[in-house]
Amino acid sequence: MILEREDIDKLNADVNPEDWTLLIPAAGRGTRLGYRPPKILYPILGRPMLDWLLDIFQDLYKKLIIVVSPEGSASIGEHLGKRSEKNWVLAEQPAPIGMGDAVLRGLKVSDTLYTACVWGDQAALKRGTVVAGMKVLREYERASMTLPTIYSRDPYIHLRRDEKGRITDILQAREGDVMPPAGESDCGLFFMRSSVVLNYFKRMKMEEEEIPAKFRGKQSQEFNFLPILSCLSNVVSLRIISNEEALGVNTRDDAKRISSYLKERV
Repeated sequence: MILEREDIDKLNADVNPEDWTLLIPAAGRGTRLGYRPPKILYPILGRPMLDWLLDIFQDLYKKLIIVVSPEGSASIGEHLGKRSEKNWVLAEQPAPIGMGDAVLRGLKVSDTLYTACVWGDQAALKRGTVVAGMKVLREYERASMTLPTIYSRDPYIHLRRDEKGRITDILQAREGDVMPPAGESDCGLFFMRSSVVLNYFKRMKMEEEEIPAKFRGKQSQEFNFLPILSCLSNVVSLRIISNEEALGVNTRDDAKRISSYLKERV
């Protein structure tokens, strides 16, 4: 199912923070940024990206789970302590084997009905987009996941759909797929019905070392998360985000661009 802006505006569902866990996979290293601490602590306008994300989600979740690398655990935990976060958990990812593994580790610790998962470098997301995604998942009781998407030129990710609008395949430039000149991408933000997604992982025995080929990157050989979009039933897409919301921070040029967007908002 694909919802447009006018569909979202009609939703009456409320957001109950008690129903939500915020999950942030943050085991990445800032190698391309030339940054030695955990990437999620990279400063944007003088503030770590983690702070920007937590401000976007402020008062919208009951529990915070951050998936960290063993070497990044101490510094991220120390930073959370300075922020006076009350209910947070650090889940270690011993080896950086992919976002699929990171999300699975986080879901095992989640104990709420819903889990909002956001990549740790999506600092330009808008709070309105987050609230809309949460409302959709509550309004559509059969939905297993919702995610904002955007059409753009030269996409890094492209979601293929069938004639009924269902996601059938995910193309990824980093895995060597032939990409279309324009396509539909996610923005690193996913709203999940926690038990449905976790049970799918367990049913497919994702906890074992043998990851199904569909989830194994053709070039990276990582345990990818995005293929699950073509496996779950009733995935709802929201066509509501602006270009800057889809921008992650992988290079210093990315950081400069996001800094410009955030400076305008502030």
